[in-house]
Amino acid sequence: MDIFAIMETNLTAEKLIYYQLSEYTLYRLPKYRQVASGILVGVSNSLSVEFKTVKEIGNSNDKSEIVKVNIWKQGNNFTIYAIYSPPNNKPDFTFLYVTSKTILIGNFNAHSPKWGYKDTNTAGKEMEDLLNTSVLELLHNDTSIHIPSF
Repeated sequence: MDIFAIMETNLTAEKLIYYQLSEYTLYRLPKYRQVASGILVGVSNSLSVEFKTVKEIGNSNDKSEIVKVNIWKQGNNFTIYAIYSPPNNKPDFTFLYVTSKTILIGNFNAHSPKWGYKDTNTAGKEMEDLLNTSVLELLHNDTSIHIPSF
C-alpha cells in the first residue's frame, strides 16, 4: 500500500507522535473544534509527495475538510483528495480540480441508491452531480464488498 487516509482522526500534534510508521511519512489536517474532525494521510517514503490543506471546516455552510496529496510515481503525477464531509452537510466540490489522474477518497456521508443506500441525501446528490459532470468513476457501489465497522 502506497497511501492511506483516515478521516475523523481528532489528532493533535501531541498525539501524532504516538503514530509514527517507519515506512510512511504522515501528514495531518488537525482536528477542529468539532468532536469528529481531522484527517491523517500516510504516504510511502518511496514516493515523492506534496501535501496541501485545501479546506478546513471554518465558518462556511459547507463543513467539509479537504486535503490534497500530489504523488509522483514512475514518472506519473496523481492527485488524491482526502475528504471528510460530516452528516447533514452539503459539500462544495468546486474546490477540486479533477483530471483523469485524480482520485477522491474519504467519508462523504453521501447516500445514493447508486452505491447501495435506499435514499438520496443532499451530500449524495452533490456527489452524483460531481460524478455526472467529471471524468471520475465510482469504484464503490451497491455490489461492492462492504467491510463491517467495529
